[in-house]
Amino acid sequence: EGVKEDDSGSLPACRAAGIALLCTPHISHTHAPSALRPSLLHVAVAAVSIAAIAAIAANAALAAITAIDAAAKDAVKEDGADGQDRTFSDGWSGAGRFADEDALPLSFWLLGPNPRRAVLPTLAIWGLLAPTTNLWGSGSFLLSLFSEFARERRLDTFYPVSSRPLYPYSGGYLDYEAGGYKRYLDETRRFEFRYPARYVQDTTVYLRNADAAYKRRMMDPTLAATPSARPLRQSTGPEVAFGPPGETGAENLSVVIGSLQPGFTLRGTLGPPAQAAERLLQATIAKPGVREPSLLGASERLSARSGTPLYQFEYRVDYPGLEQEPTYTVCVVGASSDTLFTFASRVPTAAWRLHADELREAALSFVLLKAAAGWRPVSNWCSISDARKQRMSRSSRDFPSPHKAIRMSPSGVKE
Repeated sequence: EGVKEDDSGSLPACRAAGIALLCTPHISHTHAPSALRPSLLHVAVAAVSIAAIAAIAANAALAAITAIDAAAKDAVKEDGADGQDRTFSDGWSGAGRFADEDALPLSFWLLGPNPRRAVLPTLAIWGLLAPTTNLWGSGSFLLSLFSEFARERRLDTFYPVSSRPLYPYSGGYLDYEAGGYKRYLDETRRFEFRYPARYVQDTTVYLRNADAAYKRRMMDPTLAATPSARPLRQSTGPEVAFGPPGETGAENLSVVIGSLQPGFTLRGTLGPPAQAAERLLQATIAKPGVREPSLLGASERLSARSGTPLYQFEYRVDYPGLEQEPTYTVCVVGASSDTLFTFASRVPTAAWRLHADELREAALSFVLLKAAAGWRPVSNWCSISDARKQRMSRSSRDFPSPHKAIRMSPSGVKE
């Protein structure tokens, strides 16, 4: 009561930001329990309630201010005793409307002298921040309305996108796991794929690769300035991996990259898809009495963005000597610029029964991209000077690899 403010507009702006923060709930976590997730009905009721309260408050403030302003002006014009006893100060936002002796109404404290300056910025801030921060799944909801457009523009790199109607509220409540996918894009290695929104990136693999990259830069700092010319590291594990949070790794999705001898091609070296899959399974998976793979299906397709041939196949692995349930794997193999790319999604039997179609869709999304301008094959050592080769050979002895890389010759035989 009796507090004055200047007419600079700072208080209405602060008030608008404050109202926006008060009206903005916490962002629901992707993996929050379903009991804690707001249902679609709750979100709609909350949105309508906020809009109704804002409209009612604005109308009440406008009516109150108009009435008080008219009364104040009439009082000023009158020469009666009451008008002579009341004083009106200048230089504040309520000048001419409220006397110094009057208490300011609640509408003035909440919305200021001009309600539009408080309500409209509040709605604008809320409408901008909600999709940007994916508040209550609003960003995913808007992108999923135009799922094909969002995927073509790779907007699903930021938020999960699905072709299901009303995603992420397909089940009546906020659930990103119900058919949503995010995109992983590697501009350096030139591949991309979409993975289920219920997966998170494996930090162990990420940190290990980051440490290996640091060691490579320490070997030859000039490689850091020219990433397109640096040689591909020998395959010692996944390039990237994903899986459900808090799991032991039985269900995982990964991409492994390795080098090839010049002249390697899928059909020319390994043969048709079924034959190639059998050769790869027998060479890399099969171990009599321990692991027994069985091919479920194989096919060939082209990368949508580069036209590179890809082999996709599914197989099951039984463990007769172990008390372990069979595992299922959807695998995609492709070769580009003397580099072998292997996408594999491995799950136990229980997860396969629930998410088989989901894993197949993720595998179908794996594509190899066209080589960027100025990009040279990572196995082309002719592009590296002899002096640099010697430095790298000497430095590699200081950091021996704990694993032996698998190299495929043009005849398809492991070396």
